[in-house]
Amino acid sequence: MHECLRLSALQNLPISVRRAAQAAISGPTDRIAWIVATMMKPNNTSSMIYLLPLAYRLLDPTRIPSTDPDCAVLTPAEADATHTATYALDAVARTQTIPGDVAADIWSRVWLWHQFFEAHYRVHEEQLQEWRQCCRTVQAAHWLQHHTHMKPIIKSTPGFYSVVSRAWIAALSVTGSPQNSAAPLFTPVATFIADEDLISTPQRLEDFVGDHGPSSIATLALEHARHSLDLIEDVSQRRTGFHFLFNVVVFISIIQKASHGAHHMELPSRMVSQLARQDILWVLVRAIDAAILKSTGSERKPIILQSLSSLKMLFNNEKLYAVRSTISASLVGIVAACGREPSLTETHDTLKTFLREHIPSCSIYWGDRAGSQVVSALDINDSAVPEFSPELRDAWTNFDALARDRAAFSESFDSTGVVRMKACDNTLCTTFGPMTVFKRCSGCATLFYCSVQCQAVDWNNGHRTACKLHIYLLRGRPSTNPPTSRQRAFMRAILHRDYMHLKLKIYTEAVRTMHLSGDPNAGYFVMFDYMRGDAVVDVHSLALESEDLTWLCEMEGEWDEIEARAGT
Repeated sequence: MHECLRLSALQNLPISVRRAAQAAISGPTDRIAWIVATMMKPNNTSSMIYLLPLAYRLLDPTRIPSTDPDCAVLTPAEADATHTATYALDAVARTQTIPGDVAADIWSRVWLWHQFFEAHYRVHEEQLQEWRQCCRTVQAAHWLQHHTHMKPIIKSTPGFYSVVSRAWIAALSVTGSPQNSAAPLFTPVATFIADEDLISTPQRLEDFVGDHGPSSIATLALEHARHSLDLIEDVSQRRTGFHFLFNVVVFISIIQKASHGAHHMELPSRMVSQLARQDILWVLVRAIDAAILKSTGSERKPIILQSLSSLKMLFNNEKLYAVRSTISASLVGIVAACGREPSLTETHDTLKTFLREHIPSCSIYWGDRAGSQVVSALDINDSAVPEFSPELRDAWTNFDALARDRAAFSESFDSTGVVRMKACDNTLCTTFGPMTVFKRCSGCATLFYCSVQCQAVDWNNGHRTACKLHIYLLRGRPSTNPPTSRQRAFMRAILHRDYMHLKLKIYTEAVRTMHLSGDPNAGYFVMFDYMRGDAVVDVHSLALESEDLTWLCEMEGEWDEIEARAGT
């Protein structure tokens, strides 16, 4: 037997505790609660390992009640065994220096008792006790997995990640708030949620989500993040708050990673969708702001890097397009703060991506006056530009020009009173003007015509088919932050302006495309791409394969609608 498990190790305990522990091994265990409580005091925690001989014997698997928890009440002896086992588990969960030679043996005993308690508490509907038991088990796993050989053993234990998720819930639910005792609990939980091993197999992730569902887990992550931000506001809790926040952000990044690329798991995809429906972008932006303004410690740089990385990944989620425009001004401030600080040069690639791709792609939605807020942010942070690297300075300058152009157009668009611009949806008509000039199709309530004659012509030129498709597409459109009427009108006005400026180029490209295709009658389509801010226009022949054509065809109903609307 390892020396740390021998009864002689009890000699290192304070005399009063030693006598009580020796008595508990061979006789009554009524003082076990006092023993553990005494050793959990700050001045005694370093000596907790000397309780291991007692805890080891109290967790003997032969003491686990053999009665079926579904139909029987525990005998007095069994009740005493379970009572003392809970305190033994508390002792193990707080022993940070268990030797590697006995770690596997200790873990097997912890897990066997956990399985008993889990079944026992569920049958008796003692959810609070069940959550506390999950916390004990995860805390024990946290210290035991510091031994390299224990990591795969613990993480491969069937059902372990289900325990992790319930302990994570308990970090808020048991204590009511991270301000209380959740902080020491969250550290062990974070060991397992902020770890890519969580998504290494589908089974682990399924165990983690369990009966809670992906939406509940996503909401839980946001709740932890919000509580972390509240902690950061308190100077005395700030360090704990940043620790909470960093691990939640890492968890969100891992889930995003699992929803894309080679992983592409269904559960993470559903979690990301749930995050998109809530204020995850605002939470991450606030996290970066808090780290920039209120952190000076070692956690500052990691939280900024991780939050920026998560933001970058979230921006690739198409369901967030309308939310993006509302945080553009905040992102400008973040770019300025990070760009001028020498210690954050690692962020520059991400910052350039924001300025060249993500924030410009939001500008097409600035009909809601977001443009003026962005311009104000540019003016406020203009003094930081000389401190930027040359490449970041160029990206800032180009974005500045785009933002001012869009903001000016938005103001002009609003000041003329033409708030909702429309074009006649008869493809053979060029009428464009205020919405009051047009009447809506009563069938799909989506298309507008300047006259009954135009509607009749368009009905025979494809709208007979497209009308039903418009209804389907409208109902199938994501309900998360759809563009407002004002934003849609602004987009249409931008498109009309750009078309008028580029009309000669489009006609020239159309003739060239028809010539190259070898089939002038095949038809063509024009793509206006606003994903980088300014319009990038390409003309494609329907007779030739192209990435844009393939992409459109993969959009199923939307391409059917385009084909039908093209008429004859």
